[in-house]
Amino acid sequence: VRTPLNGIVGFTNLLLETPLSVEQQEYMQTISSSGEALIQLTDDILDFARIESGKLKLDLQPADPRECVEEALDLMATRAGTKRVELLHWVDESVPEIVKTDPGRLRQVLINLVNNAVKFTEVGEIAVTLSAAKIREATETQPAEWKLIFSVRDTGIGIDKEKYDRLFRPFSQVEDSTMRRYGGTGLGLAISRNLVELMGGEIGMESEIDVGSKFTFTVKAEEVSPELKPAKVAPPNISGMRLAIVAAPGSLRNELTRLGERWGAQVKETTVEGLSATTWDMAVVDLPDNQAADLSALDEERPGMSREKMIALISLGLPLEIRTALRPHFRMLINKPAHHSALRAALGATASRKIMKPVVTANSFDLRVLLVEDNPVNQRLMQKVLADLGCTWTVAENGKIALEELSRTDYHVVLMDLHMPIMDGLTAIGGIRD
Repeated sequence: VRTPLNGIVGFTNLLLETPLSVEQQEYMQTISSSGEALIQLTDDILDFARIESGKLKLDLQPADPRECVEEALDLMATRAGTKRVELLHWVDESVPEIVKTDPGRLRQVLINLVNNAVKFTEVGEIAVTLSAAKIREATETQPAEWKLIFSVRDTGIGIDKEKYDRLFRPFSQVEDSTMRRYGGTGLGLAISRNLVELMGGEIGMESEIDVGSKFTFTVKAEEVSPELKPAKVAPPNISGMRLAIVAAPGSLRNELTRLGERWGAQVKETTVEGLSATTWDMAVVDLPDNQAADLSALDEERPGMSREKMIALISLGLPLEIRTALRPHFRMLINKPAHHSALRAALGATASRKIMKPVVTANSFDLRVLLVEDNPVNQRLMQKVLADLGCTWTVAENGKIALEELSRTDYHVVLMDLHMPIMDGLTAIGGIRD
């Protein structure tokens, strides 16, 4: 079911990048949004059917809960940015680094909740927080067990307390008018509740009309022993750094200030104009789209604002030409919501360290790609995308052909489908690694 829907949405999005009349653009956007809604509906129904039949099993593996939060927010960044809704997050220091859980299902719950928050929030912010409480101390035979506590708070339309009981029912929304105005299947919260319970937790919410809502859920997870944790690069030490935070008063500035203080920096909240009157080693600047457009029109570096000492936080949907024009003014551009570890790494990189320059044109990739895909529609879609990225490619219809092709030719990248005849993608990947 998903394969033809992906083809419809993929080619519709490609068509939207071609010259169209205003009327044609509107029609194609409607087709695209309808196709995406149908994909979501299909996924929800399949998940709900698995849960109801008892066939849904957790895939427990070592995972960083921080990454689950940030990856869920990444997927919602474009929609939130379009509505000018700020995405925020905070992870308490009590949260263990690596736990044994199902990261895919954990992300699914977070995505469902954040997606709802974005849908019902027109102005303001959405904040995800994560804390932890230890349930069991580690012993010689058992690892420590934790209760992870997630919350998703928004400044949206809110929900009447008398209608709370309808929220987690399948195919149900608070009001019929809500479904007509905002869309949705009424399955997301029902699925989330079942997944949370499957992970040993519970879910609840509190809300106030015209103020917003806050959903809280917990999951149980065992801490992964140190010897089984994947190797990680130690974060840079920025203790003592004089860090200027340039952001409008509010939750984002508070988040950035708390991060700097957690990392040992000497934080100073200021404005762009105040930078020239402040002594600082690095500056993090929140750059709204309108300010980014104005700044991109300036050709020269501004006095007292060294490019090598400035990092900008920008929206994911900022046009490529504006991003390119901003590079003479900032050492690095980071998409919002910024991953905390990435921001710390950017601050800790010395000015002499070489920073990889992001792509500045759509046709700048000069890569040989092996496309392993059996579906003709997906083949054509990916070939068009690769052509737009300036890549050359070879198509292999299954894993067996892909292994034969790799034995003859070197490729920079392999794009591998998973479900194929003769030899599937996982088997082929195993063959490549061997």
